[in-house]
Amino acid sequence: MSGVLLYILLFFFFTCDKNEEMRLIVCLIQQQMKGRVMGKRLVVLDFDGTITDAEEEGKPYVTGYAEDLRLLLGKKAEEVTPVLLSAEAEIAANPGENGWLYNGLIVAPATVDPYLRMRAIARRVFDHFGAYADRTDRERLMDFLYTNNYSLSGVAFKDGACQMLCELCANDEIAVYVVTNSHTEGVRKKIVTLSAGNDELASMCERVIGGAKKYLVDGRPDHVAESVTLPGLSRPVYLRRSAYFEVLERLRETNSVDWEAVTVIGDIFELDLALPFALGARVGLVINQFTPEYERDFIAGNPARAGFINSLSEVQSFVSG
Repeated sequence: MSGVLLYILLFFFFTCDKNEEMRLIVCLIQQQMKGRVMGKRLVVLDFDGTITDAEEEGKPYVTGYAEDLRLLLGKKAEEVTPVLLSAEAEIAANPGENGWLYNGLIVAPATVDPYLRMRAIARRVFDHFGAYADRTDRERLMDFLYTNNYSLSGVAFKDGACQMLCELCANDEIAVYVVTNSHTEGVRKKIVTLSAGNDELASMCERVIGGAKKYLVDGRPDHVAESVTLPGLSRPVYLRRSAYFEVLERLRETNSVDWEAVTVIGDIFELDLALPFALGARVGLVINQFTPEYERDFIAGNPARAGFINSLSEVQSFVSG
């Protein structure tokens, strides 16, 4: 218990009648336990596709990835390109069933950004040519292709990214963090570029948590359902993602807030928002032209704790709402 809270309790102990004293003590302890004495709130932002324009900055990534595929297969471009384009069209035609496959489970839609899209495309290309059939070897290879080509990505922030982050950083009632699957240092470098000498914004670098492994589905936390079914989606959305949960839980405990005081914002419901929503957080879905309809429908059907973010200029009001 903080010294300030103890002082307040002692004051009321000696100055109030006993019934009022006990009522206030109970109220203050409840507020302390819930992290509401100072009204602190926790805001967690995804990065790629949420703060950045993933389609624009991912263009060099896609080119490099496709070239690596060709080299690994030992094929000419005219042999690989038609297969690659066909795979992309098939995935776009059925986004719900053509997802990011990890450890035998679909853990996110593959259509929403170029990084996930290329992984799904690569799997179909390998299948077409009968290459790298061993699942473990293939997953490791695709992890390497992601890492090897992510550094090629450009730097393309969405309109209003700088102002949005500055507004959140300047709000004393908010503790804001970036939690991403991407590597911490790569994201920090992009934020330094965005900050352009703004010390307050540059300080966000210390609040970047990379390697969150939001895609890792396992048996924890066991106090949430194993999965949830979204209207319009025939497969389950898996909720138990312990690596991601541990990051969120550590931030929640560090900032002494309950889940009702947590807001998570991302561009993929299944990957960024499904778990925190199940835990009781409020979630904001940053939509784009590739956002699946079933994700849009779920958000629209849960207005009390979920909403759409059409542009980053809406983030501050969403967080404050």
